Amino acid sequence: GFAPSKIVNVYNESRLNMSYPINVSTTTVSMEKRALSALAAMLEKAKESGNEKYFVNAGYDEAAEDLDYRTGLGFDMGFNRLEGQEGKFSELPQGQWLIQNCYQYGFIQRYTSDKSAVTGMSADSTHYRYVGFPHSVLMQQKNFCLEEYVSYVRSTKYIQVKNGDTMTHEIMYFYANPDA
Repeated sequence: GFAPSKIVNVYNESRLNMSYPINVSTTTVSMEKRALSALAAMLEKAKESGNEKYFVNAGYDEAAEDLDYRTGLGFDMGFNRLEGQEGKFSELPQGQWLIQNCYQYGFIQRYTSDKSAVTGMSADSTHYRYVGFPHSVLMQQKNFCLEEYVSYVRSTKYIQVKNGDTMTHEIMYFYANPDA
């Protein structure tokens, strides 16, 4: 019964309504609008850091087996190699920059090699998921994959996120169905 929030065409939305146009492998790639806005901010910062040539390779797909794609929050990142570049995405500066900085923009690398036993998926340095801020920061700090984080929030039920002495966020877990 889940219906994703506002799904937009990445190519059109980023060119018409955003300051940073995002490249795509095909003009039919779509994703959830909040995730796209965060992605634009992240890729703009990546470019300022000397990392560019990224493109969104896959996004929202209502028929996908992987739930990330059905939410519009999961996507695959591709890149055009710079002259002389060889190796896997995770070994190149563009991939390393995303892996190291994505959490600052609300994203996680969805499938990592150290969490394969938990996620049931092989490592994939090109697949990212928007979880929002401060969730991405907490997940980074605690080295949680999404499954571990959801379990943590369920068991903790209430989390305060602070910046120094000031509370900035409250995270609470509620059952959508009280009978569940």
